[in-house]
Amino acid sequence: MSPSATGPHVDETGARVVGEVGLLEYDDCQVSAIHGLRDIFRVASEYAVESAGPPSVIRVSTWAVSATDDGPVMVCTSDTHPELAHRLSHVIIPPSLVVPELMTSVGELTDWLVGLRSEGTTLCAVCAGVFVLAETHLLDFRDATTHWARRGTGAPTPEGPGGRLTHGDR
Repeated sequence: MSPSATGPHVDETGARVVGEVGLLEYDDCQVSAIHGLRDIFRVASEYAVESAGPPSVIRVSTWAVSATDDGPVMVCTSDTHPELAHRLSHVIIPPSLVVPELMTSVGELTDWLVGLRSEGTTLCAVCAGVFVLAETHLLDFRDATTHWARRGTGAPTPEGPGGRLTHGDR
């Protein structure tokens, strides 16, 4: 069963876990972005705990594909609250340092991402991560934005039917 967004729950300190952000580690992803995002959410959680009202935290987990005898499966490789059942409210697909036309296909991730989305998880992608998200076809008939340096790279366009790829300004 896929972890899904089913609302806040409480950690061992009594703090409300207001959301679980899953960071997706895939072939060719920029691993430093995963570390940076984990740090940002840790600081945000520390601030939220110190704020007025009931203490709240943001749970952060990292997910990757693992090969098994039955085929590839998604596994949690790090977690700020491993004692709790997963309830992914958001998944962030980080950028890649590899140009889109050379990025490895992530077909084994698409069913997992689509399943999470159908259960209410918010998916987002940073920079070239939009090309990973595009493989799910969830961008069909939607606009997407990626880094300006990705313009005219010759990569398959992630916008799908009826969509449009835009590029951020320099």
